[in-house]
Amino acid sequence: MAKQRPETTVEFWDQRYQQNTIPWDLNAPNPVFVRLSKELKPGTLAIFGAGRGHEAIEFARQGFSVMAIDFAPRAIQYITQQAKQYNQTIETYLGDIFQLPKKFSGRFDYILEQTCYCAIDPNNRPAYEESAWDLLRPGGELFGLWFPLHKPREAGGPPWGVEVESVKTQFKRWKILDAGFPPDSSPDRREKEYYFRFQKPGM
Repeated sequence: MAKQRPETTVEFWDQRYQQNTIPWDLNAPNPVFVRLSKELKPGTLAIFGAGRGHEAIEFARQGFSVMAIDFAPRAIQYITQQAKQYNQTIETYLGDIFQLPKKFSGRFDYILEQTCYCAIDPNNRPAYEESAWDLLRPGGELFGLWFPLHKPREAGGPPWGVEVESVKTQFKRWKILDAGFPPDSSPDRREKEYYFRFQKPGM
């Protein structure tokens, strides 16, 4: 039997939050998402790998109905505390994005991606795409920042490198509504994160 990779376990990620070894966390919402929370029409939003929930809070403030999904209990605990502190209603789900309940199928208008895609084993990227497809209603959108660019995928991870063309190939059955380097990336991520806005066909 193949040995289970550490990053596929709850313990691995929970320990990262416990030790505060979470360099992907900006300690604030990504400025790109601050802008998008105001530009997009409010609706139901799921966040894969929501982490400490900075974006969950920001979108809830703008009238979105948010579900924050994460593998790590400490991340979910933090989101719950922050939602209470900022007087925002955020639904949370502690669990694996590859094993989500069927009741979530077709429930969401949007899915937000940020540093979840690069945190999973690259062999699970097809399953990520399938999970996102399943959760969105027809015409729903998957939008977010694919990061880090320019890191060779074979260099190991997490995070594993992301290539723009491979993302396009992975999401080939989706319509691309928008793509490019966002002008308002945080300084340490400029030219390292790439924005995609995908739409699930079927309206």
